Amino acid sequence: MAEDLGASHSKIKITDHESNVQIVKDASSNLIGTLSGDMFTMGLGLMLLDQTHSAISFGVDMLISPIVGILFLVPIGNIVDTYKHKTILIWSMIARIAAIILLGLTINLFHDSGKLIPVVLFLICDSISVNFNGTSYSASVHELVNNHSLQRLNSLTQSASSFSSIFSQMLGVVLYSVVGFEGFLVIEVISNVITLLITLTMHFHYDADMDVEKKKEEKLSSWGKFKVAMQYVNHFKLIKYFMIIGVVFNFGYTALTVGMPFMIKTRLGLGNYPVGVLSTCISVGMLVGSIFMSIIPDRKPHFFLKFVIPIYVFNLLLIALGFIFMNVHTAMTMSILGGLDVFIMAFVLLIINITAQVVMQKKVAPHLLGRVSSTLMTVNMSIMPIGILLFTFLFQTIHNGGILYVVIGIVLITYISLLLPRIPKVLENMKSIK
Repeated sequence: MAEDLGASHSKIKITDHESNVQIVKDASSNLIGTLSGDMFTMGLGLMLLDQTHSAISFGVDMLISPIVGILFLVPIGNIVDTYKHKTILIWSMIARIAAIILLGLTINLFHDSGKLIPVVLFLICDSISVNFNGTSYSASVHELVNNHSLQRLNSLTQSASSFSSIFSQMLGVVLYSVVGFEGFLVIEVISNVITLLITLTMHFHYDADMDVEKKKEEKLSSWGKFKVAMQYVNHFKLIKYFMIIGVVFNFGYTALTVGMPFMIKTRLGLGNYPVGVLSTCISVGMLVGSIFMSIIPDRKPHFFLKFVIPIYVFNLLLIALGFIFMNVHTAMTMSILGGLDVFIMAFVLLIINITAQVVMQKKVAPHLLGRVSSTLMTVNMSIMPIGILLFTFLFQTIHNGGILYVVIGIVLITYISLLLPRIPKVLENMKSIK
């Protein structure tokens, strides 16, 4: 039934050499696009802070992205699964370049808090473009590389994102001081044009069988097409478990991002230095984890080693972080113990994410991959604002916030332990990964 569809892979034959060339191009475009995009976001926040003097300057994007993701979930997934992915990527990139230019032409027509108007409109367009790009890339992996190269493709793409998270804020602040916001606009346009040119050189191998699958859904309404994908997810249990685990983990992860700086600065009074060290250790851990996953072989027997064990390690480290917050009272010790703890947490989290992503890309029917990817991305993003609000309240209310990490870790371990016995049966019922 639906589970068998997961093994319905494309008959496209892509050599290892072709895959390696595509990976280099994809990683390069991602590095340029992500680094410049993150720096631009920093510059945009600094500009708004200068003009509006509002604390929301660096939070506008976090508010808009989940809302846009939910509102455009159905059309983006359907469009990606209906039209050629390269065409979607090209037009999405062109639209973003046009939005940046339009922002540059109109931003000075507004003053003070009024600058939020063109910025919000740009961020809406930007968020739509990011969703189209992310979903299209996820859905097109079988057109770019062979199955043996999927893990390396995902790992190096994540490496670009992790590298950006380490250096983008520092570079963003320096560049903003040197070239100002207008200079940022020029840099962002040039970076996006380069990314577009790289994408134009990439070869997307299209499969005739995909057209047959698409024709079967031609008469369905937009909602009808999306409903097909949701029924597929409901029956394809492993993907359903990935979605549930992803929601729970992202919800718990917000406790780390919200509580860590609050605990160190406000509750423990250790200053900014440990916050910077721990934040850097998280980014470096993700970078090292993604590089590690690009090196190790991708084989099915390693699924539990690369998914289940890292989940338990992550939660044990979350509990350990709680005890560190409860017992450490000096900046140096916090930087050493806390930094090591969150470094390993980020490392294993990357292993979990990439393993789940590769298995999903291998098992989900290619003609449904856009809708499934879009749903997973939106659900995971949408839970984070709720987690931010809840954990902000909890950390401000509970004086000994370290106990929250202990409780969250125990709850997640219990939850995974209850879910774990079902996974082997699901794996046995699925066809072997080829």
